[in-house]
Amino acid sequence: MDKHEEEFSRRMLAYLELLNMTQNDLAKKMDVSPASVTLWIQGKKSPRMDKIDKMCEIFNCTRNDLLGEVVASEYSAEERSIIELYRKASTQKKHLTYLLLTLPEKGGDN
Repeated sequence: MDKHEEEFSRRMLAYLELLNMTQNDLAKKMDVSPASVTLWIQGKKSPRMDKIDKMCEIFNCTRNDLLGEVVASEYSAEERSIIELYRKASTQKKHLTYLLLTLPEKGGDN
């Protein structure tokens, strides 16, 4: 199990505990077999994104709350660096960044 799978498993288990829900309870709510939930928690199989979204509804959380670094890993190192800079920026800099990024490109290419 890699670190992303471990993090997902840890978060899934934490939400189950928080909601006092068993793996079987989750399986029933998601209309999947209990074995599927077990495989997800063990990191032997990954749920499809529609199943992740269903879990988020059940747990009342966002994808990022549930997946953590898995979502962040979809970005290149440069993109992650820009995101971190943006998060640390002042409100004015964030606004200016938004304005810059939403300006139309010359020649119509976006």
